[in-house]
Amino acid sequence: TFSSLLLQMCEGQHLDLTVSKAALDDYWRIVNLKSGLFFAIGCRSGAELVLNDKKRLNGFEAYGKEVGIIIQLLDDLEEFQINPKTGKFSLDLTDKNLSLPLSYAYTMLPGDQQILLSENIAQAKFDTGAVQSVLTMLDDIGVASYMRLEIARHASLAMDGLDQARPVETARGILEDLVNTLIN
Repeated sequence: TFSSLLLQMCEGQHLDLTVSKAALDDYWRIVNLKSGLFFAIGCRSGAELVLNDKKRLNGFEAYGKEVGIIIQLLDDLEEFQINPKTGKFSLDLTDKNLSLPLSYAYTMLPGDQQILLSENIAQAKFDTGAVQSVLTMLDDIGVASYMRLEIARHASLAMDGLDQARPVETARGILEDLVNTLIN
């Protein structure tokens, strides 16, 4: 199981390095393979040291996968920073092509708007007007709401994994607290 998950994770890393603009389907495939499976391996491997129950092990794997995805989604949000002095958003897209907000935008926007988004992203390092244009485009298509829904969905799936894993009560509390800390 460990080797199989590790190979799949490597596939996700390869896709992350080779896909220049990920559509939404591509994004989810890469994140599941790369970030999700990284944490799935850790959770399942740790549980496998003390369990021999395939259903419970699958639950720990599912929990880890969802936690990894949540962490990736939160990392994607770090592109969008609030300036503490002005209270305004800024955009940091330093050498990063793969993110849920941009994958969502490139999937939802019509072709001419996708071109405009790409042009504004290229100018964002030099032009605050371009930053504002990117943020407005993302806001207009509901990126923030989509991100909140996806984070909540993956938190719920993580809890479903815990239900299947049936950890001892103390460990369950710690694992639930981890998810709650991430999403709050």
